[in-house]
Amino acid sequence: NKERARFINGLMELNKESITLYNIPFEECSKYEQGKLLNSLQEGESKGIILKIRTKIFGTTFFSTLKRLTIEGYCTSELGATNHLAYKQIPGDFYELNMLSEKQKSWATK
Repeated sequence: NKERARFINGLMELNKESITLYNIPFEECSKYEQGKLLNSLQEGESKGIILKIRTKIFGTTFFSTLKRLTIEGYCTSELGATNHLAYKQIPGDFYELNMLSEKQKSWATK
């Protein structure tokens, strides 16, 4: 799968960049260093119409895929699903707009 290969190559490039800048792999960097690396990735992406054209030709970028997978992973984890996502089956309360008389039907039939 091309998207999978592109993602794995992106992870390897991110690790190489981390080793170049900080002499340690990405996962051993401080949160600040990881943030700087990820921000530089995001800033390196094209914006607007250029990004749309590039995505059409080459597929999604590494950073877009990383961001999507991170959000999906968090939202489907126990922590994300139980502590930070609030599911409301029906948002808000239900209020009747028209009051029906006791023997009035709620549909239009004879």
